[in-house]
Amino acid sequence: MNGLQVVKRVRYPTLSDGGKFYPATTLAAIQDEGTRLSVLLSQAHAVSSRAPGELEILLDRSLTTDDHRGLSGGITSLRVTSQNFKLLIEQQNRPHWEEEDVHLLIPSLKSHHLSSRLNHPLVVMVSEPQLDVNAVERYVKLPLTTPCDVHVVSLRPLQHSVASSGRFDYALVLHKPAAECSAARCSEETIQRIADIFPGVTTTSISTSSLNLLKEMNKTLSSDLLHIDDMDIITYKIKI
Repeated sequence: MNGLQVVKRVRYPTLSDGGKFYPATTLAAIQDEGTRLSVLLSQAHAVSSRAPGELEILLDRSLTTDDHRGLSGGITSLRVTSQNFKLLIEQQNRPHWEEEDVHLLIPSLKSHHLSSRLNHPLVVMVSEPQLDVNAVERYVKLPLTTPCDVHVVSLRPLQHSVASSGRFDYALVLHKPAAECSAARCSEETIQRIADIFPGVTTTSISTSSLNLLKEMNKTLSSDLLHIDDMDIITYKIKI
């Protein structure tokens, strides 16, 4: 469900084969009282489990005739595409799993980490030789360390930063996905203060803001505790 929640589906034998497929954006999983099998996706696919212990992923679908829904013809030209998957098998002890909430499945922290690597890979971009050195410093000057259960959605310098005066403003967007309580979580030594996110950097101002950075909410001290609720997204404006 947009990569934020995983909705459980129930198998209905009376439905046709086409009605047993559901859209999956980042994750599809089947489980019983002892094992969970998860398939992490790099792009959206149609998935189905038409029999116990079976997980089917539809890689491609083409039509040879008009579907009478605006297609105006069949799809006969196929293109080669790259599709990446990660298979994760986790042991669990859930003797009463059938009695749990049937509407929501919560992935483990390890599943979130693998999905993040799959969908947000590190991309190295080579710049042109005449690129301004100050522009490069705006990206590499700020070190970043986050708790293991917090995902960095975005970290970027703001356009109104003044490089000549040595003042740099950054926008930091953090997201904390909901992780299953019974699985491994962050240790007690995880980062607790906002200042711990930027080790060795002196910040002059930190404030929370709206997601589009147009409205500042509250001023925050670097010594304040970092608190993000599960499934929450928070935006910081940082001045150094």
